[in-house]
Amino acid sequence: MIQSSTVIAQPVSWTQPLHTIHLLEGFLPVPSTARGAYPPRFAGEREKQVLRGLWFDSDEQLWLWLDRAQDRLYGPNLAHQLEWLEAGDLLRIEWRPEIIVLRPAGHDDDIQREELRLVDPEELKALRGGLGESYRQSLQAILTALPEGLTFAQVVTVLRERQGHDVHRGTIRTLLYVGGFIHHNGRWFAAPQSGMGARKLRAVLMESMVSGKQGEQVTELGSDVERQRLKIRAIRGRLAEVIEELRKRL
Repeated sequence: MIQSSTVIAQPVSWTQPLHTIHLLEGFLPVPSTARGAYPPRFAGEREKQVLRGLWFDSDEQLWLWLDRAQDRLYGPNLAHQLEWLEAGDLLRIEWRPEIIVLRPAGHDDDIQREELRLVDPEELKALRGGLGESYRQSLQAILTALPEGLTFAQVVTVLRERQGHDVHRGTIRTLLYVGGFIHHNGRWFAAPQSGMGARKLRAVLMESMVSGKQGEQVTELGSDVERQRLKIRAIRGRLAEVIEELRKRL
């Protein structure tokens, strides 16, 4: 691999929407309109070149590998940075004469929703069973305890500490997207407990149909079976009253 020292004549820039494939495989495609920035080849140079880069937010220097054959930027430094971003994030690439600068430039919710729609159902089924289910339960417990939410990087750190081993970032990312968790302003929040909420709502509705005196009897009864029987009788009685009232109005 030969590091290029060639200076390009004119800087170019573009905004790259990030998809799951970019995050997992750690590369950025170079559009045709920006390929004029490629340094000219010298004798001995091949399809790949190493160029200097800068991650703007952290001012971190990094090496970017340019693959001319596939028209992409890649490399371990870039892959490390992309691992912490989300599908739908926008990345601004400025290819200057002396360096390539990369900086986050917002988020596209439509892309994020489309990535969620394209999740493989079989992959999701596998993640929901076995260890995948325990990971989701851990995520739910962690985010429920932190109503202010966590960034993706924080979620990875806390989940790994809770599990006691290095959970793959791709697995965590998939579970967050498909597990019902809420993503807002760059932070993740607990998934709504729809099942528990529905059960509580049904219980409240049943209690509301029991009269005051009957409610006292329900409270005093010790057997769950007897309590349920009394509730059912009370509900039937209330329904009979409603039906009779409707008949009178008709």
